[in-house]
Amino acid sequence: MNNAPNIKAMGDAIQATLYHSASTDKKPNHRFCPKGETSWCKYNRAKATKEKPPSHDSMSLKLNPLVVKHLKPLYKRLAEEEKILSKCTRTATQNANESLHSVLWKYCPKEIFVSRPRLEVAAARAVPEFNMGAEAALLMRKEMEEEEIAVESVCIARKRDQRRQDQSSHQKVRNQERRKRKMESKRQAAAAKKKKKKGDKEEYEPGGY
Repeated sequence: MNNAPNIKAMGDAIQATLYHSASTDKKPNHRFCPKGETSWCKYNRAKATKEKPPSHDSMSLKLNPLVVKHLKPLYKRLAEEEKILSKCTRTATQNANESLHSVLWKYCPKEIFVSRPRLEVAAARAVPEFNMGAEAALLMRKEMEEEEIAVESVCIARKRDQRRQDQSSHQKVRNQERRKRKMESKRQAAAAKKKKKKGDKEEYEPGGY
């Protein structure tokens, strides 16, 4: 499996955040931390440069053993290669989920504490609106609840859907332009590197332009 090394590195990075903070001078546990002189882990960096590792008492974040005991099962589950990490190899983003949250927070602001019934109502309204659009969700609610929907409400929902589509189109164009600039930068960097290898003597030659 080509992605196996990447998945293992991801699992090690997750567990390193726990065991690094749980380490002490008597029980150092940095086997998941990156090795070498450029490691962010001061302990492993000192080992690589053959220096004396600094005391763990100087760490800004230290976890109590009791806390570590309760966190271990959670970290073990997050670092599971087959169930969790293998799903991350597609490099997909969380934008869709964040968009759903933005629709939910419109009906139920996250800055304000609300009761569970209100949260459930907000979720019931946000999910169909996110999946089908504001206008379609409004008409569906009209059929299910057999209630009249004001014409103004339909117009507002339609404008909301149009604004959402426009934002999506603009974002797509921006992403394409960003990719083009990135590819152009790589091309120019490769050309400059190639030119540098040829040397200054071949920088100009008769009939070369």
